[in-house]
Amino acid sequence: MRTWVTRNNAAQIGYVENLGRECPCEASDALAAMGATLAIRRLDQFLHPRAWNTFNRNDTRSFQMQTPEHEYAAHFRILPEHVEPSWLRSLKLIHICTSGARCSQWVTGYQERMVQEGVPTSAMPDFVWEPSPNSCIASEWDNFVMALDCVAVVSPNHEELASLLGIPFQDSDAIDLSGLVEHIAPLTLQAHFIIRCGARGCIVVPRRSNAQSPLVSTRVEAFWKHATEVVDVTGAGNSFMGGLMVGLYQTGGDLHAAAEYGSVSASFVVQQFGPPIFSEVDGEEKWNGDTAARRLKETIKRRL
Repeated sequence: MRTWVTRNNAAQIGYVENLGRECPCEASDALAAMGATLAIRRLDQFLHPRAWNTFNRNDTRSFQMQTPEHEYAAHFRILPEHVEPSWLRSLKLIHICTSGARCSQWVTGYQERMVQEGVPTSAMPDFVWEPSPNSCIASEWDNFVMALDCVAVVSPNHEELASLLGIPFQDSDAIDLSGLVEHIAPLTLQAHFIIRCGARGCIVVPRRSNAQSPLVSTRVEAFWKHATEVVDVTGAGNSFMGGLMVGLYQTGGDLHAAAEYGSVSASFVVQQFGPPIFSEVDGEEKWNGDTAARRLKETIKRRL
């Protein structure tokens, strides 16, 4: 998200995090230096959560939590009560990454929190939901469908959606994207879908007003066209979601345009191991020697 705003405007971004004892202070200090509004809790009596995020030769991803579920749930899971009270009246969009069951609970809990703090529910923000990888299994389908009624946008990746639908696959590139869109047609009566597809870009499927409305989908290509331009895809999905949020806000909810913001955000993360490199040249903030605005213009030019 930070690639889209200057340091002077970065306070518009709110970030909530619970940190374990060995998470270096330098990490939170670097985050604070970017100017975002932070709500950080340090839990020095616990180790920071860990997970294995692995990719095979076909780029199929596997995600496995190493921290015991009960420990993570009890101490590190972000809950509505962790949101700063002063944020409740001003938040427009909230990104949550969680399971379907917890997504429903989270949105309900947030609304209850607003009532407790005397904030009118008319100020309820839109929720952009990223289903947690380990909840994207066929047995979680009913919870996934139920959660769609609570959110404005849902964005699984194509592997996660195939897994939810019970569609077996060996190779990520072999997943039939058009088939996925057809499978979710009934669900587009509940929420907008943006299916992240890695090197294949993403598919935008807007919510339909009724069952007779046509099913429409559009493709946003990945920014980088060649594998040699991509070093490490870790964090690309998270970065895409941040760009998507900014795009939704800045374009007034234009889904396709917002997905282009997401594609540009991901393009910075995949260029190296770790976060993109920040610099300031003649008063202009750059990331990896470039700006998000310039890459967005290039993305739009390609589309036109």
